[in-house]
Amino acid sequence: MGQSTDGLLFYGLHIGDEGETGNEELDELIQEEGWDVWEKIYLEKTINLKEPEGEYESNKEAYSKYWDDCREALKQVDLEITAHCHCDAPMYFVHIKSVYKEASRGYPKKIDPSKMTVNPEWVQQLKAFCKVLNIPFDKKEVGWWLASMWC
Repeated sequence: MGQSTDGLLFYGLHIGDEGETGNEELDELIQEEGWDVWEKIYLEKTINLKEPEGEYESNKEAYSKYWDDCREALKQVDLEITAHCHCDAPMYFVHIKSVYKEASRGYPKKIDPSKMTVNPEWVQQLKAFCKVLNIPFDKKEVGWWLASMWC
């Protein structure tokens, strides 16, 4: 008997194991704050949305507004960084959010291959996203990927 994992299907590129994204600063921040730290960096660099200064307890209203603004801004971004492999040994990928599919353990999902078309703009969007985050981009690595996640 084996262990089941969640299936992940995405269009994008694999950017490396934990600590190996090609951007040392990002790798350190991921270690300290978690893999979703990219959101904060991306929004600060693209729309100058900055985290409030000071401790949360003394600035709750500013932090609440910041988090609301982040959620709204991220709705407009059709890219994200997600982890696969295992929560204790994550590996990361950049992908197009609108075509990302996930099947949880025991709940299969039917995939229609005819809907797996590629928008010609996606490669350029992925490249621009990686440039903002200073992640090496290799066009040859862009494509449909099937991965898994187990925690």
